[in-house]
Amino acid sequence: MSSSPSPSSSSSSPLEAARARLDAAVARVRFVFAGMRVLSQEPACPHCYTSDELALLRTPDAVLPDSLMRHFFHESPGLIDNFDEVVRRLLPQFAAYLAGGRFSGMGYAQSGLGRVDWRNWPRGQAEAIEEFIEAWWLDFLRDDSSPHAVADVLEVASDMAGRVTPLLALWAAEPRGGRADALLECFVESRLDDLLQDDPTVLGFWCDRQDLVAELQQWLVDHAVDRLTEYGTDDDTIIELLHLTLPRTSR
Repeated sequence: MSSSPSPSSSSSSPLEAARARLDAAVARVRFVFAGMRVLSQEPACPHCYTSDELALLRTPDAVLPDSLMRHFFHESPGLIDNFDEVVRRLLPQFAAYLAGGRFSGMGYAQSGLGRVDWRNWPRGQAEAIEEFIEAWWLDFLRDDSSPHAVADVLEVASDMAGRVTPLLALWAAEPRGGRADALLECFVESRLDDLLQDDPTVLGFWCDRQDLVAELQQWLVDHAVDRLTEYGTDDDTIIELLHLTLPRTSR
């Protein structure tokens, strides 16, 4: 005879399920990247960082102050010796930092993950990163208490992922009439002018990926129009959104 599900699993809310997935993803990143260190004796500009700060990068699992970690993680790769090593070294702390909601500078610069080709790292590392990004995005989609704007979070998530397809698929799969549609309405209202101009910076001021913007535009036409009409978004916004189907010169 099959066993019945435990009360905790059968009664968990969508947010609790997303939070459990995120916690597991953070733990997976911590495990996969544990013990990483930067091998260079001078991994970054010695005029920008103290010797003690640089020594932390060479010390496996040493916890950096949040501000220092953020500076290293968002540093220009040209100022870092082997930037991939630095990103690997900092990933466990950055993942916990991002998942814990302490990231106050969201969207102010391209992230370390957006500046390295992590999808060509060893399979276990790449899979851990991909799962973390998707789990973090899903948690945001379900968390009414998040202080962050949806456009800012999508910028960070798409920058880290290097693609928007899995993020949009998670968004589309969320139930209608709730937070996911409220976020969708907010995103369209705040970014529609840029979308109508085919402006890639709709996904971050650093973004020059026209292919990502085209995919986002098509997804909005395919999914947002019906959802937002049903949600009660005003007709003018829906009409403007439908203009994405026209050539840019006719919008």
